[in-house]
Amino acid sequence: MTFFDESYNERMKSDFSRISNKLLSNTFICRDRKQDKEDYYFILRKRHDIEKYFDVIDWKLDVDEVYGVVQLTNSRDFNRYQLKKIESILLAVFRIIYHKLSQEISLGGDISVSIEDVHNEIKSFWTDGKMMDKTKFEDGLRTLKRFRIIEDVKISGSERVLIYPSILKALPATDIREVSKLIDAYIGKWSEENEDS
Repeated sequence: MTFFDESYNERMKSDFSRISNKLLSNTFICRDRKQDKEDYYFILRKRHDIEKYFDVIDWKLDVDEVYGVVQLTNSRDFNRYQLKKIESILLAVFRIIYHKLSQEISLGGDISVSIEDVHNEIKSFWTDGKMMDKTKFEDGLRTLKRFRIIEDVKISGSERVLIYPSILKALPATDIREVSKLIDAYIGKWSEENEDS
């Protein structure tokens, strides 16, 4: 079975394969991410073929052209990455920050935050005085970077974290208060499990 018609040259076949594997590895491709821009537009051009290809193995391609995000999900919930609690806390914190900052920035504007502001947002939920250690924090950031949810950037010489619109797909929420409740629940569980540490 072939998914390529005569319109595909060797380079396009290679791109098809590379981009398909990239989606399987990273879940998201973001138009606003410099390294993903060409891949995003390739997906738009060959969307039908890519959807057909993934449909055979029970994967679904979700293209959000408003936010410029392509997401790959498994319709049978196979091969799902199970976030650690600390990663879930960070995902939810970044979702809240994204929501707050998107109210101030027009659609299409980059949303970035300092690490200090991320820590401050986390502290606003932590009531027992404990905080996550630096290693777990950095490991959590690495996971979110791997899935194209955030990325380190330098803006005007300062270190910041760019939050991609893929966060809207990773943690969809119609009511941001639900995300706050989620953080409270995760922090409660995390604190109980780390009482002696």
